[in-house]
Amino acid sequence: MAVSLLLQPQSIMGLYERFASLTPSPLLGFFPDRPVVGRETTIQYDTITYTRDVAKLNVRGGRPNTVKPPARGTVVSMAINVSEETYLPARVVNDLRAPGSTTPGSADAELSRHILQLRKRIMALKTRMAAQALGTAAGNLSFTLPGAAAAETVSLNYRATHQTFGSGWNTSTTDILAQINAAKRLITKDAGKQATAMIMNSTTGAYLTKNDGIMDVLSPAAMDAYRQAGRIERLCNLDIIYIDDVEVNDDTEVETGIIPDAFVAIIAGDNSDRGMLECAPQSKHAPPSYRGIFFHVKEEMDINGGWFVQNQYDFLPMLACPDDVVYDASVT
Repeated sequence: MAVSLLLQPQSIMGLYERFASLTPSPLLGFFPDRPVVGRETTIQYDTITYTRDVAKLNVRGGRPNTVKPPARGTVVSMAINVSEETYLPARVVNDLRAPGSTTPGSADAELSRHILQLRKRIMALKTRMAAQALGTAAGNLSFTLPGAAAAETVSLNYRATHQTFGSGWNTSTTDILAQINAAKRLITKDAGKQATAMIMNSTTGAYLTKNDGIMDVLSPAAMDAYRQAGRIERLCNLDIIYIDDVEVNDDTEVETGIIPDAFVAIIAGDNSDRGMLECAPQSKHAPPSYRGIFFHVKEEMDINGGWFVQNQYDFLPMLACPDDVVYDASVT
């Protein structure tokens, strides 16, 4: 059976990218996609701790002063592999748009829904891993491979001082502003970057509106914004990003928040040391230079056979300068 032009891999990828305008989690904005050179599926990168030393003066014509290289650690992990497929029955394939036609049929919409579902699943996993990179898994990446008895745990080399900064936020008299400003100073001191955002869920954000010190210092404009939005959206020169996304387990249907209650992360806006590393697909059908999400279409060899739309994606969050994040798993 001849495959419809809409089932060609490049057309499927076009459908996938068409949904890129759908609002992804803001967390992914802190981890831009970065292709990995080579075809290995084990990723290794350096984590760097910069010093805050000042350059020393020298005499004209003198020998250059020696500067120690940045302190380094190493993160080594296998890439996280996703490979899923969705099935299109023959009745759907037969109703796909004919070559040269500009009028989409009902099957076109069904194909789009299949691709959208695949995209949502991948984005949910990327969002979970981005949240872990910001501290929701105790400063590690944690994932369980099929058939494994225990989870793989990959340390991201956070300093202990960057893994706690707040307490008592559920008490109205706690000086939350001082805790936030101390965390901002720590990022500047250790990473040489400016913190620009604070990440939490709405449950944790409610503590801010019940805090005496915070409500006392809100400007009239900030108070107006609070009245309109029902929450504080900027504090201590930080944009507050509320993440209330949930993920649902395929097997148990249990919902879990991407950002747990009482978790807060403060993060620098400079993404130069962060990213979502994308490896070459393992499929032999992928072009040698291809990186990112790869699609393949396979016909079911049966009298009533349809088509399988398959994807494959190997990736890993990278946090090369963990000092540009400060997080606390429980600010209460």
